[in-house]
Amino acid sequence: MMRLAIESTASDFSFYSYAPVSGFPKRTADGKWLVETGRGTIKAGRVILCTNAYTRNFFPKDSLLHSHISPYRAYCAVVTPTRGASGVNALKYTYNLKDETYMVQTGAGGIVLGGGAPALIREGKVSADEMFGQIDDSGVNDACAQCELTAR
Repeated sequence: MMRLAIESTASDFSFYSYAPVSGFPKRTADGKWLVETGRGTIKAGRVILCTNAYTRNFFPKDSLLHSHISPYRAYCAVVTPTRGASGVNALKYTYNLKDETYMVQTGAGGIVLGGGAPALIREGKVSADEMFGQIDDSGVNDACAQCELTAR
C-alpha cells in the first residue's frame, strides 16, 4: 500500500526512513502538526513522540516530573507464553520481582521481562554509570545484554 501511495499522482504521501526531529512539533490552524527535521519540515496529521531518555525535557526544569524522570538504560525481552499460560490462565497483574526485575503481560499475550539492574551492578557485571542517567542509546552494552539473558 505504501508503494502505491508513493507512486500515485493523486497522493501527497511521503515516507521518511530517517529524519530525526529537532524540536517539539507545532500545531497549525488546520489541526495538523509541523515537525522540523534535518531533511526539512514535515506536515502530519498524527505524530508519535519516541523520546527515550529525553522525556523529562518536555517538562520545565523546576517541575516535579522533570526531576522525577531519570534516564535508565536497560534491556527487556518479550516471551510468548504456551497455551497453558494464555487465555483464562494469563497473568492478571504486573509483577515486580527480586532486584527490580519486572514481568508484564501485553494485550497481545506476550510476557515482557525486564529490569534487574541492581543485581547486575552488585555482581560487578555492569557499573551504575552504564545503567542510570544514560542518554546515549545508540549502541548495545553486550556485557549487560548477556547478563540480562542469563540472569533469568
